[in-house]
Order: sequence, then C-alpha cells, then structure tokens
Amino acid sequence: MRKIHSLSFKLPVTISFMAILMLGFLLAASIYFSNKGITKSIGTGFQNTAEGYANLFDSILDAQVMVSVSYASSANIRNFLISNDDVYKKLGLIDLDLFVKRNPYVENIYVSDTNGNIF
Repeated sequence: MRKIHSLSFKLPVTISFMAILMLGFLLAASIYFSNKGITKSIGTGFQNTAEGYANLFDSILDAQVMVSVSYASSANIRNFLISNDDVYKKLGLIDLDLFVKRNPYVENIYVSDTNGNIF
C-alpha cells in the first residue's frame, strides 16, 4: 500500500483539514461579529456625543434666555424706558455694566424701545 492511501496518513490529514476549516470558520465569524459590534458602537457613540452637545447648547441657550429675561425685568432700565429720565438712565447704564461683567457670554448689549430705536 502506498503511504497516501494508508490510514496513518489519511487520519491526521483529515483531522488537520477539519481543524483548519473550523479555525477559518471561527476566525470569519469572530471578525464578522466584532466588525458588527464596532460599527454599532461607533454609531451609538456618535449619537450620544451629538445628543450631549445638543443638551449643552440647549442649556446654554436656556440660561441666556433666563438672563435676558432678568435683564428686561430690571427696574432701572424699565423706569428709564417709561420716563426717559437722566437719573434712571445713569442707573440703567450701571445695571447694564454689571450685567456685562457678570455674564462672560455677553459681548454687546443694547437697550431698544418698542420701535427698535437703540438708546
């Protein structure tokens, strides 16, 4: 009998071939599932990051709206707009100066009447 046809050759070759096939299948399956997991986590991570920044911008804008409401409710500025008096004008300018110093997001601040005229 030839060596290729003997059982001592066929059995190890068959077992080695099956082991190589199983390793190849396990390697392909692990690459597929890891790629799927990484792709999913990238999408989820990007979505979470975008939502986090959206919440941050929303909170900054909400804070600025609340600050502008408090600016608009200043008694000195409101009294100046009602009476156009120099005393209230000085007090209103002091209030505006304090508003700018307290809020680092404010670059320019103006007071306007209902017609849009800036004082």
